[in-house]
Amino acid sequence: MGKHICKHCSKEFDSGPLLGSHVRSHTRRLVECDICHQKFGEKQLDKHKIICLKKEELSYKNCEKCGKDFKSYSSRFCSRSCANGHVVSEKQKLKTSKTLTGRILTDNPHSTKLSEEERKKIKEAYVLKRQDKFCSYCGLKTKSVNNQPTKNFCVPQCLEAKEQISKKLSSSLKGKTGGYREKGGRGKGCHYKGIWMDSTWELALAQRLDDLSIQWERDAKKHVFEYVDIEGKHRKYYPDFFIPNLELYIEVKGYWTSETRHKMSSIKNIHKHINLLVLESLEDIQSLKI
Repeated sequence: MGKHICKHCSKEFDSGPLLGSHVRSHTRRLVECDICHQKFGEKQLDKHKIICLKKEELSYKNCEKCGKDFKSYSSRFCSRSCANGHVVSEKQKLKTSKTLTGRILTDNPHSTKLSEEERKKIKEAYVLKRQDKFCSYCGLKTKSVNNQPTKNFCVPQCLEAKEQISKKLSSSLKGKTGGYREKGGRGKGCHYKGIWMDSTWELALAQRLDDLSIQWERDAKKHVFEYVDIEGKHRKYYPDFFIPNLELYIEVKGYWTSETRHKMSSIKNIHKHINLLVLESLEDIQSLKI
């Protein structure tokens, strides 16, 4: 393919589209900017004027590091390298010297520039910072200054005695606290024929009813009874099992408390028409005959 040559400047291009975009630069109308007197296209002139107006609004500022005058809206330094540099101006030196002398005068009570009255005030303020604390073993006072690790014991002997007492207590209470308790906690739940059982006793009851070929239901939405607890609040009771042929409700209760006893008595008093059977042990479940 031949070269595409511009008629205005005799410049060569590989394709026609490139030549067409180049020819537009010769034929388009250029407009001069009123502010900087540079020529731009009609579309670019509006954007350029905004930049020129912003440049005119810039005010001259003095750099805090090097002292040079520069145009900026709100920056404190003339360039990034100047801002990150280690050159310190005289103004900054004066500021740091004033702050350091102030710290020396207030924090050091032995400074020669202070009078006797000022030294007494600083010492009193320093004493107020100290907090009196007591040993956790013998009860004597132990002092600790702010911003330092506090000591709960006055001497190492008190710490050793406290550790020995804690060891004796832990050995004497071993096996008496924590761990598994008989008839304590909740039973282990599992699924039986796609139905959730809250404990192994409920599982044993479901298997016992199946052995006796008795139809049973376990649906909390259908069978709901209201009762009043010890605190006088209205609550809902959901029986464990329901036998539709006999219209009998069965409740498995292995561990009794004052709350559960009040609950069952309240249910029987309010709903006298229901037939409720309570099984209190695994032997009662295995020997069940309906």
